[in-house]
Amino acid sequence: MPKAYYVVKNNETLIISKKKYKKQDFELLFSDCPAITENNKPDFKNFAEHVFFYNEYCQ
Repeated sequence: MPKAYYVVKNNETLIISKKKYKKQDFELLFSDCPAITENNKPDFKNFAEHVFFYNEYCQ
């Protein structure tokens, strides 16, 4: 399992790491998709699922 991801959103590159994937990063990345933020917790093991869901349903 990866320990960090590089994410580009709004032309900004973020490093999302296992140790720092907290509510702040979670809100920053997914705040424009209430379906994710209301129904999920910022758990790093689910990060890939959150990104997949965001790409499929929230853009």
